[in-house]
Amino acid sequence: MKKKIILGSLSAAALSALLLINGNTKVQAASDNSQHNSGNTTHEQAVDPIQAAQANVHSAQEAVHTAQGEVTNKENALQQAKTDHEGAITAYDDQAKNVQDAQKVVNQKQAALDEAQRAAQEATPEKIAQVQRDLDEANRQKTTDEAAVTSKQTEHDQKQTDYNTAKSEAEAAAQEAANKKTALDSAKTAKENAQTALEAAQAALNNADHENHSSITIDNDFVNAIHQAQEYLTRNPGANVVPENISSAIKAAGATLIKNNRYQSVAVDKNEVIDMGHITNEQMNNIRVFYLNLLNGIRSQLGYEPLKYNESAMKLSDTVAQKYEADHWDPLSQGHDVPALEAGYNEVGMPGTYEEAMGFLQKGWVPNYERADQNSDSSMSLTQSSNPSVVTLDDVKNNLYGVVSNMLFNDETSNWGHTFTLTHPDSKYMGFSISKHHDEGRGDYLAFHMNPVNPTYISEPAKFGQHANLPLTNSSSSSSELQAHVDADQRALDNATGALTAAQTAYDNANTTKAAKEQAANDAKRALENAASALAAAQATVTADQTNSDHLTTQLNELQHQAQAVNEAQRALTT
Repeated sequence: MKKKIILGSLSAAALSALLLINGNTKVQAASDNSQHNSGNTTHEQAVDPIQAAQANVHSAQEAVHTAQGEVTNKENALQQAKTDHEGAITAYDDQAKNVQDAQKVVNQKQAALDEAQRAAQEATPEKIAQVQRDLDEANRQKTTDEAAVTSKQTEHDQKQTDYNTAKSEAEAAAQEAANKKTALDSAKTAKENAQTALEAAQAALNNADHENHSSITIDNDFVNAIHQAQEYLTRNPGANVVPENISSAIKAAGATLIKNNRYQSVAVDKNEVIDMGHITNEQMNNIRVFYLNLLNGIRSQLGYEPLKYNESAMKLSDTVAQKYEADHWDPLSQGHDVPALEAGYNEVGMPGTYEEAMGFLQKGWVPNYERADQNSDSSMSLTQSSNPSVVTLDDVKNNLYGVVSNMLFNDETSNWGHTFTLTHPDSKYMGFSISKHHDEGRGDYLAFHMNPVNPTYISEPAKFGQHANLPLTNSSSSSSELQAHVDADQRALDNATGALTAAQTAYDNANTTKAAKEQAANDAKRALENAASALAAAQATVTADQTNSDHLTTQLNELQHQAQAVNEAQRALTT
């Protein structure tokens, strides 16, 4: 193909040169002939110059016509040659492009060869040795870091074991606390049952003959109001007045209760006459039992512990009553005798404190329950007794019942102070005594002295016999039997209370252990998480070591095989 294209181009050029040469030759020949003829003028002077010139022109025109014909023929031949060689010229152009593309590949392979030769020049023994040392060091570091991974894995496994153990212990402690809670609930139920049994036995005792047939019943509204009042006074030790909403609640509940509660007489009490100036010990004991049982019935409904018949508490009130009489104190007109109260409380080791609620009995008058209602002067209506000339044990109990009812439900003008004294939850004992007084307008009357005792204020324990308690019963056999039941139920309640205290302590201890075990489990969990993080970090380091080692290995292999790379590049270039 290449050979034909070259010959075709030369043939066209030669044809043009030939045409020009032939044409010039003919023109030149005509000129030479003219010069030759002019040189022979000596021999041919007869020739006419004009004719000769015309002959030359004619010859020249013929030569031109001849040459023009040859030019036309050659042009046609040239056009034919061009047409005949157009395909070869296109193939030549295509092949020239292929040569250019091949040259680019050659240039790339040459560059690769140059790069391989440069790399081969850089792959000195020293550099290979340095890379080998770096690889060895990287492998040693990888071995060290792999050992660290093994150590961290061992530590992680130990932390996992520690956490599993701590978690199991925490779960066991939680279960133990749940068991103790169940035992505590059972102990609470047992105490509540014992309390219910004691209250039932106490109620049976209160209903016995010669005991407190009369009782005072309160409802939930009154109970809730008293609870709110006592809780408020506990939170505010210096307060003497409760908030208006509490006062209104007590009054609203008391308005109904004062009408619904009535004293119930006992025939044997109606037949026992009392000398107001000389009440016997047996009669005083009977009145005290009646009074304490009446209060305990109320306290039971409030959920408070019953008052005990305590000899020191009664001694306190006896001292107060005696001092009232010795001071010729008229409580109806003068109110409370503070020195008498101080003397009574000092007598039993309670200096610096005193408290008293008082009620009165005027001979011949008893409460009129048909007209019992709340009024502005905090007093109940009275009516003439059936036998005004004498005072019976029934009269005393009737008045005492009315006084207590009035203090509970009709004490707004005293800011419910008497109500709170009789229902104070912290009182454990209640002293009771009676003093006699004479008033010119009223005649002789009795004053009831009621003095609560909170053991917290006993500062001289040697003077107060807290264990000197008497049974809340009279001497009849039926009452003694009922009292025995009360005492047995009290012991059962005490035992249940002790068991409840022990169960509460066990539950508290179990909760403490539970909290400690849960804390230990949380600490172990955090330690496990830290160990896991350390293990992951160590594993990441080994991974980085492996990457570095692989890189150095590749680099070393490349350095060690640079000559081979040059040969491969040379073969690629040659190809």
